[in-house]
Amino acid sequence: MNYSTEYWGKNPTFHREDAPRKYSEIISLVNYTPKSIIDIGCGAGFLTNMIYESLKPLKMVGVDISEEAINVATKFSNKNIKFVVGDFGRFEVKEKYDLGIVADLIEHIEDDKDFLVKAMSLCDKLIIRIPLERNGYNDLLKYIGLSDEYSSLEKRYGHIHHYNLKDLTKLFESQKIKVEQIKIYPLGKRTKLINNFAAFFSRIVGIFSMSVSANLFGGFSVFRLSKINE
Repeated sequence: MNYSTEYWGKNPTFHREDAPRKYSEIISLVNYTPKSIIDIGCGAGFLTNMIYESLKPLKMVGVDISEEAINVATKFSNKNIKFVVGDFGRFEVKEKYDLGIVADLIEHIEDDKDFLVKAMSLCDKLIIRIPLERNGYNDLLKYIGLSDEYSSLEKRYGHIHHYNLKDLTKLFESQKIKVEQIKIYPLGKRTKLINNFAAFFSRIVGIFSMSVSANLFGGFSVFRLSKINE
């Protein structure tokens, strides 16, 4: 999928409606006051702006591959935030940051391991939000031929990876990345009726165990990561 044009054509709101939820989930894992922050895959900057207004770092940078999204970010965000057009995987970021933010991005990246290595090399800590799409409910829908949510997510959002908690644990361990804290959240309201059943039951099961809920019905995970000192 072409993220400079096609992606935003299919998602014309630039996910503005999701920014408050992402903000509350991410900010809950910020356990110190970072002086510099980089938001990797910042899109139109709605989340970037909310984080800046809350933490007031001395330096805030947002990076995204889409010139259209960055134009929106530059127009509507705080002027103290620097927005950059570029493919994070291909250009060099020379500065170091206290904190990196990656929200709903890594599932789009083909070489997720290489992406993590580069992101962790820039930041003392990384807070990353990842949807948990590989779950029992989606597997069942595909098996009985009722719906292929994996294919739908690939076509609508360009998701290459569909993670569950076990996948992510292995991914972080393979790159010697320490999970300092994790929070799991249930699915929000879905556009498809069949997926609203999953969202409803994920909340019910989540009362007793969010990890079980995520494995059965999906959800969202937010990790605070740091490098393992060898």
